Amino acid sequence: MPLPTGATSADTAVMLLNGARRGARSSVSVMLLTLAMFTSPACGSFVATSPAASASPAAVSPSPWQSSSPSSSAAPAVTVITDSKYGYRFAYPASWTDVTAFVDTVAGNHAISSRADLVNPTNLTARDLYLVVVVGPPHAVVGCSEPVTFIEKTPTTLDGASGTLYVRNGAQVAQNEWVLDVIALRSDVCYQLQLQAGAGTTEADAKAVLSRIQDSFRFGQ
Repeated sequence: MPLPTGATSADTAVMLLNGARRGARSSVSVMLLTLAMFTSPACGSFVATSPAASASPAAVSPSPWQSSSPSSSAAPAVTVITDSKYGYRFAYPASWTDVTAFVDTVAGNHAISSRADLVNPTNLTARDLYLVVVVGPPHAVVGCSEPVTFIEKTPTTLDGASGTLYVRNGAQVAQNEWVLDVIALRSDVCYQLQLQAGAGTTEADAKAVLSRIQDSFRFGQ
């Protein structure tokens, strides 16, 4: 089931709907996103552990999709993940790090960070970006866990499937951090791509990055 995307505001941290899936059944609970954990209503929880520390938390480039040489016409370097459970795949900038191994989660979910030692999105610095992909069956009550509050709701598609882009502002520890969610339902499975951006990232930049990831997404056959 999908990543919890409860209400956020400039005065509070993100409130998340959380349900733990047991076998083919799910139950719903509400949990606060903390420095140690963020959870998924249907797919268990992402619990941060300690990765190997990097030399320094350098800020990510404002344009992570650019080729290493500005004059090069080559396509930007990307890494492609193919999920072993649902078969979907997506690409992200090669300079980013797959931190799923440092997260306690279930098969079908992925966490990608713009710097190697950023395991938990509550530790975002100004230019950090943090992507979560959560996939699973919808919950009987909360469905695909669409955000409760948002400042923008726009129809979109995910590999041809109808979906919705939700835009929120004011999450985590800063009032101007952006949280973008693309949520789609296909063949009775919820697919959710969530990008959280540090306070130094503009809404336009965050949307541009998520759009590239969204465009690369392909469902499994």
